[in-house]
Amino acid sequence: MCEDFVTRKILIAIFKAEVKFIDSQNSRREAQKQLTEVQNALRLLRADIDRTARGDDRYLELIKKVIFLKTIYKLKNKKKPVLKDY
Repeated sequence: MCEDFVTRKILIAIFKAEVKFIDSQNSRREAQKQLTEVQNALRLLRADIDRTARGDDRYLELIKKVIFLKTIYKLKNKKKPVLKDY
C-alpha cells in the first residue's frame, strides 16, 4: 500500500516535470522563431542598404531601421535564467 502511494507520487512528479519541459520547449521555439524573423528582416535591410546610395534620403532611414532591429534582437536574445526545478 505504501509502495503504491510512493510510486504514484513519483509518477505525478515525473508528469509535472514533463509538462514543464514541454512548456519550456514551446517557449524556446517561439523565441527562436522571433529571432529568426528579426534576422531575416535585418538581412533584407542590409541588402536594401547595399543598393541605396549614401546620399539618398532613404539611406538614413534604412540605417535607423537596422539599429532598431539590432536593439530588438539584443533584447530578445538575452539569456533567461535556467529553471531551478530541473
